[in-house]
Amino acid sequence: MVLRPKPEKVEERERIRLSLLRATVTLAAKHGFAGLGLREVARGADIAPTSFYRHFTDMEELALALVAELVGPVLARWNEQALEPASDPQRPVPRLLDEALRTVREEPDLMRFILAERVGAVRTCRAALRSKLSELATALCTHTLGPIGSRTSHGEHEQGQARSEAVVTLLLDSCAVALDIPADEPRGLDRLRLQLESQLRPLLCTASESTP
Repeated sequence: MVLRPKPEKVEERERIRLSLLRATVTLAAKHGFAGLGLREVARGADIAPTSFYRHFTDMEELALALVAELVGPVLARWNEQALEPASDPQRPVPRLLDEALRTVREEPDLMRFILAERVGAVRTCRAALRSKLSELATALCTHTLGPIGSRTSHGEHEQGQARSEAVVTLLLDSCAVALDIPADEPRGLDRLRLQLESQLRPLLCTASESTP
Protein backbone atom coordinates (compact mmCIF):
# COMPACT_ATOMS: atom_id res chain seq x y z
CA MET A 1 0.00 0.00 0.00
CA VAL A 2 1.33 3.42 -1.01
CA LEU A 3 1.10 5.99 1.76
CA ARG A 4 0.17 9.42 0.49
CA PRO A 5 0.87 12.57 2.49
CA LYS A 6 -2.19 14.12 4.07
CA PRO A 7 -3.52 17.20 2.21
CA GLU A 8 -2.96 19.41 5.25
CA LYS A 9 0.69 18.37 5.41
CA VAL A 10 1.15 19.12 1.71
CA GLU A 11 -0.45 22.54 2.19
CA GLU A 12 1.76 23.27 5.20
CA ARG A 13 4.86 22.25 3.26
CA GLU A 14 3.89 24.53 0.38
CA ARG A 15 3.18 27.37 2.79
CA ILE A 16 6.61 27.06 4.42
CA ARG A 17 8.30 26.83 1.02
CA LEU A 18 6.59 30.03 -0.10
CA SER A 19 7.52 31.70 3.20
CA LEU A 20 11.18 30.85 2.56
CA LEU A 21 11.00 32.32 -0.94
CA ARG A 22 9.28 35.48 0.27
CA ALA A 23 11.67 35.91 3.18
CA THR A 24 14.58 35.60 0.75
CA VAL A 25 13.14 38.32 -1.49
CA THR A 26 12.64 40.68 1.45
CA LEU A 27 16.10 40.10 2.88
CA ALA A 28 17.85 40.21 -0.50
CA ALA A 29 16.23 43.57 -1.28
CA LYS A 30 17.97 44.99 1.79
CA HIS A 31 21.26 43.10 1.94
CA GLY A 32 21.76 41.42 -1.45
CA PHE A 33 21.36 37.71 -2.09
CA ALA A 34 25.09 36.97 -1.89
CA GLY A 35 25.17 38.14 1.71
CA LEU A 36 22.38 35.85 2.88
CA GLY A 37 22.75 32.56 4.72
CA LEU A 38 20.20 29.82 5.20
CA ARG A 39 19.94 30.55 8.94
CA GLU A 40 18.97 34.15 8.24
CA VAL A 41 16.42 33.07 5.65
CA ALA A 42 15.01 30.43 8.00
CA ARG A 43 14.59 33.05 10.75
CA GLY A 44 12.87 35.33 8.25
CA ALA A 45 10.43 32.53 7.43
CA ASP A 46 9.98 31.78 11.15
CA ILE A 47 11.21 28.19 10.96
CA ALA A 48 14.11 26.31 12.51
CA PRO A 49 17.30 26.36 10.39
CA THR A 50 17.27 22.55 10.21
CA SER A 51 13.83 22.70 8.58
CA PHE A 52 15.32 24.59 5.66
CA TYR A 53 16.74 21.32 4.29
CA ARG A 54 13.28 19.80 4.03
CA HIS A 55 12.62 22.25 1.22
CA PHE A 56 15.97 23.14 -0.38
CA THR A 57 19.38 21.51 -0.39
CA ASP A 58 21.21 24.85 -0.32
CA MET A 59 20.90 28.56 -1.10
CA GLU A 60 21.56 28.04 -4.80
CA GLU A 61 18.60 25.69 -5.14
CA LEU A 62 16.48 28.23 -3.29
CA ALA A 63 17.61 30.96 -5.73
CA LEU A 64 16.64 28.82 -8.72
CA ALA A 65 13.22 28.13 -7.19
CA LEU A 66 12.73 31.83 -6.49
CA VAL A 67 13.43 32.75 -10.10
CA ALA A 68 11.19 29.96 -11.42
CA GLU A 69 8.29 30.36 -9.00
CA LEU A 70 8.17 34.11 -8.29
CA VAL A 71 10.04 35.92 -11.08
CA GLY A 72 8.86 33.65 -13.90
CA PRO A 73 5.12 34.33 -13.43
CA VAL A 74 5.75 38.09 -13.23
CA LEU A 75 7.61 38.13 -16.54
CA ALA A 76 4.96 35.88 -18.07
CA ARG A 77 2.34 38.49 -17.19
CA TRP A 78 4.48 41.16 -18.82
CA ASN A 79 4.56 39.11 -21.99
CA GLU A 80 0.82 38.43 -21.91
CA GLN A 81 0.13 42.15 -21.75
CA ALA A 82 2.55 42.82 -24.61
CA LEU A 83 0.56 40.38 -26.76
CA GLU A 84 -2.71 42.24 -26.19
CA PRO A 85 -3.72 44.39 -29.19
CA ALA A 86 -3.63 48.11 -28.53
CA SER A 87 -7.02 49.83 -28.37
CA ASP A 88 -5.37 53.09 -29.47
CA PRO A 89 -2.99 52.80 -32.46
CA GLN A 90 -1.18 55.91 -31.27
CA ARG A 91 -0.36 54.20 -27.98
CA PRO A 92 0.70 50.65 -28.91
CA VAL A 93 2.31 49.51 -25.68
CA PRO A 94 0.42 50.86 -22.64
CA ARG A 95 -0.54 47.40 -21.33
CA LEU A 96 3.07 46.26 -21.12
CA LEU A 97 4.09 49.47 -19.37
CA ASP A 98 1.20 49.26 -16.94
CA GLU A 99 2.07 45.68 -16.03
CA ALA A 100 5.74 46.50 -15.46
CA LEU A 101 4.88 49.50 -13.29
CA ARG A 102 2.26 47.46 -11.44
CA THR A 103 5.04 45.07 -10.47
CA VAL A 104 6.99 48.01 -9.05
CA ARG A 105 3.97 49.11 -7.05
CA GLU A 106 2.81 45.71 -5.79
CA GLU A 107 6.09 43.77 -5.62
CA PRO A 108 8.84 46.34 -4.95
CA ASP A 109 11.15 43.90 -3.17
CA LEU A 110 10.83 41.34 -5.96
CA MET A 111 11.57 44.07 -8.49
CA ARG A 112 14.66 45.08 -6.53
CA PHE A 113 15.74 41.44 -6.49
CA ILE A 114 15.41 41.19 -10.28
CA LEU A 115 17.29 44.44 -10.87
CA ALA A 116 20.13 43.66 -8.47
CA GLU A 117 20.65 39.96 -9.00
CA ARG A 118 20.60 39.95 -12.81
CA VAL A 119 24.09 41.45 -12.43
CA GLY A 120 24.73 40.09 -8.93
CA ALA A 121 27.61 38.12 -7.48
CA VAL A 122 25.89 34.71 -7.37
CA ARG A 123 26.45 33.11 -10.77
CA THR A 124 23.62 30.56 -10.52
CA CYS A 125 21.07 33.21 -9.65
CA ARG A 126 22.43 35.64 -12.24
CA ALA A 127 22.28 33.02 -14.99
CA ALA A 128 18.72 31.97 -14.09
CA LEU A 129 17.48 35.56 -14.15
CA ARG A 130 19.19 36.32 -17.43
CA SER A 131 17.65 33.20 -18.91
CA LYS A 132 14.15 34.30 -17.87
CA LEU A 133 14.72 37.81 -19.24
CA SER A 134 16.02 36.34 -22.49
CA GLU A 135 12.89 34.19 -22.74
CA LEU A 136 10.79 37.34 -22.40
CA ALA A 137 12.78 39.07 -25.15
CA THR A 138 12.43 36.03 -27.43
CA ALA A 139 8.67 35.91 -26.86
CA LEU A 140 8.39 39.61 -27.70
CA CYS A 141 10.45 39.07 -30.86
CA THR A 142 8.30 36.14 -31.98
CA HIS A 143 5.17 38.19 -31.38
CA THR A 144 6.36 41.16 -33.44
CA LEU A 145 7.93 39.19 -36.32
CA GLY A 146 6.31 35.77 -36.18
CA PRO A 147 8.27 32.52 -36.66
CA ILE A 148 11.13 32.40 -39.13
CA GLY A 149 9.70 31.55 -42.53
CA SER A 150 8.90 32.95 -45.93
CA ARG A 151 8.16 36.44 -44.63
CA THR A 152 11.10 36.85 -42.25
CA SER A 153 14.74 35.88 -42.53
CA HIS A 154 17.27 34.91 -39.88
CA GLY A 155 18.79 38.36 -40.21
CA GLU A 156 15.45 40.03 -39.53
CA HIS A 157 14.95 37.84 -36.50
CA GLU A 158 18.39 38.71 -35.18
CA GLN A 159 17.51 42.37 -35.48
CA GLY A 160 14.13 41.72 -33.89
CA GLN A 161 15.75 39.87 -31.00
CA ALA A 162 18.13 42.79 -30.46
CA ARG A 163 15.18 45.22 -30.40
CA SER A 164 13.28 43.01 -27.98
CA GLU A 165 16.29 42.79 -25.66
CA ALA A 166 16.47 46.59 -25.79
CA VAL A 167 12.79 46.70 -24.79
CA VAL A 168 13.46 44.50 -21.76
CA THR A 169 16.46 46.63 -20.76
CA LEU A 170 14.43 49.85 -21.05
CA LEU A 171 11.63 48.34 -18.97
CA LEU A 172 14.03 47.28 -16.22
CA ASP A 173 15.82 50.64 -16.21
CA SER A 174 12.50 52.44 -15.95
CA CYS A 175 11.35 50.16 -13.15
CA ALA A 176 14.52 51.11 -11.25
CA VAL A 177 13.62 54.78 -11.69
CA ALA A 178 10.00 54.14 -10.68
CA LEU A 179 11.11 52.52 -7.42
CA ASP A 180 12.59 55.88 -6.38
CA ILE A 181 9.51 57.95 -7.23
CA PRO A 182 7.55 58.72 -4.03
CA ALA A 183 3.99 57.44 -3.94
CA ASP A 184 2.72 60.99 -3.42
CA GLU A 185 4.29 62.19 -6.70
CA PRO A 186 2.04 60.65 -9.40
CA ARG A 187 3.17 63.21 -11.97
CA GLY A 188 6.69 61.81 -11.81
CA LEU A 189 5.35 58.39 -12.69
CA ASP A 190 3.22 59.84 -15.50
CA ARG A 191 6.26 61.55 -16.99
CA LEU A 192 8.24 58.32 -16.78
CA ARG A 193 5.41 56.42 -18.47
CA LEU A 194 5.21 58.88 -21.38
CA GLN A 195 8.96 58.90 -21.84
CA LEU A 196 9.19 55.12 -21.82
CA GLU A 197 6.25 54.74 -24.17
CA SER A 198 7.89 57.02 -26.72
CA GLN A 199 11.08 54.96 -26.48
CA LEU A 200 9.29 51.62 -26.82
CA ARG A 201 6.95 52.50 -29.66
CA PRO A 202 9.51 52.14 -32.48
CA LEU A 203 11.02 49.04 -30.89
CA LEU A 204 7.70 47.19 -30.59
CA CYS A 205 6.34 47.90 -34.05
CA THR A 206 4.91 44.74 -35.59
CA ALA A 207 6.00 43.13 -38.80
CA SER A 208 2.83 44.31 -40.48
CA GLU A 209 3.63 47.89 -39.49
CA SER A 210 7.23 47.70 -40.69
CA THR A 211 6.69 45.68 -43.86
CA PRO A 212 5.37 47.55 -46.92
